[in-house]
Amino acid sequence: MLSGSQNPLPSVWRERNLQMRRELAMIEYPQLTGEVRYSRILRDMWPELWIITPQLPTIVAKVSALNNLEGEQKEIEVAQVESQITNFLVDLEALKESPYFLEITQRVDRMTPPLSHHLTCCPPFPFTPIIIVCPAAANLHMQILAMQIYINKILIPNLHGYKPNIDDLAKEIASLYAGMEYSFSQDSLFPTFSGLTMSGFSEKKELRMWLWCKLKHFEELGKHTFGPIKKHLAVFWKIPKLLQEGFSGGWKEAGLKEVSSEELEMLTSQEKRGSDEEKDEEML
Repeated sequence: MLSGSQNPLPSVWRERNLQMRRELAMIEYPQLTGEVRYSRILRDMWPELWIITPQLPTIVAKVSALNNLEGEQKEIEVAQVESQITNFLVDLEALKESPYFLEITQRVDRMTPPLSHHLTCCPPFPFTPIIIVCPAAANLHMQILAMQIYINKILIPNLHGYKPNIDDLAKEIASLYAGMEYSFSQDSLFPTFSGLTMSGFSEKKELRMWLWCKLKHFEELGKHTFGPIKKHLAVFWKIPKLLQEGFSGGWKEAGLKEVSSEELEMLTSQEKRGSDEEKDEEML
């Protein structure tokens, strides 16, 4: 969803699929209760998101193309992209505030959360986990929050140079993931991976040790390409060793220190060179 490639399915197919689901929902939802209802609503909520996401690759492509423009033409294009970004964020917020989304993401108030599967391998979560009535719906929420972070942390700075604060969004992603850990095994959490990584762009350093351990678990599964993630976080967290050694060395062994400007410049150039190589490979 965050790539620059176009979606393979035509919009008319997505629109028809969504229309049919909405028509069936009006007939069938009143007959459903409990977990069966939550599960059905969640299956129908994903197409509601998929009808929105095709806008994002178009926005990403336009932002990338701004580097080749100057003067008045660039100002016109920036204004158009800003409008598209605003509309995209409005659509995401509308989905988050829709009645069915709110129904499956209701929070469960617990004085004492259930025991985590990670008591012996991970540090305590620094905030309060978010546990919801439909645990699987937390991933849907995480993906929406991840796109909001991507827009604010990656795209908007390319337009104006300033970076909106995304700490609250990142904290919410992490809190939702922490809540899911009570209900799912590590393998079952695989679909949350892309959303969880976006919380790494938070300035909250107390979140980083916890996230490091979670990404280490995913790295151990051997199901992910960690190169781009390690490059971005090595620069953002200022931990050069992360680029070469990954998360397996452990948080304390990572050499957590402020790197010199020379080291940071070298690391940034490595990241840029790697990104350019990836783009070249995609064009071949």
